[in-house]
Amino acid sequence: LKPLWAFTAHANRMAAGSFFIFAILSGLAVLPVGGQEATEAPPESPEASPAPPPPPPPPPPPPPPPVPPPASTGADATVTQPPLPTKEECKAQMITALTSKAINYRYGTWEYGSKGHQELWPGGAPECAASCDKNAECMHWFFDCKDLTCHHHGGGGYEEDGDGQFGRDFCFLGDSVNNARRLQAQASAEAAKPKEL
Repeated sequence: LKPLWAFTAHANRMAAGSFFIFAILSGLAVLPVGGQEATEAPPESPEASPAPPPPPPPPPPPPPPPVPPPASTGADATVTQPPLPTKEECKAQMITALTSKAINYRYGTWEYGSKGHQELWPGGAPECAASCDKNAECMHWFFDCKDLTCHHHGGGGYEEDGDGQFGRDFCFLGDSVNNARRLQAQASAEAAKPKEL
């Protein structure tokens, strides 16, 4: 067993030797060697220092603007639709169209008995009325200028007036020829019943 001072002396020698090697390798210390004094290492030349990183490459140029397709004038030419009308423009156009085609209408909507709805522009109210007449189950139609939709309704339900407070003054409401036939058949059936005294 070695005394504690032996380990301490050994550790001091190791530390001194390590420091000496470190100093020589790093060039930070100047130690006298064999009676001669060592000189400092010559400063490094600018060529030996690492070059700064190159500047980043310039950003790529922006992509060119898209080229519009050439206008086609042949049979396969696409037709661009005009912009959709405002509700006021739609109302004025529908009054003119329904009047010129002698289609009866009033302002308002129909509640309950819905048979479906669809966007229907540019056909509008006249096309809505014609499509209802073609469907045997459709009794009432209305075209809404606020969202350009056509609504079909069956025999049930009731009419809502064209009150502007609820925007129904922009809705064109009409009855189909099917409804007229239905009402006529009901009236004939009532007339055929024997009268009770």
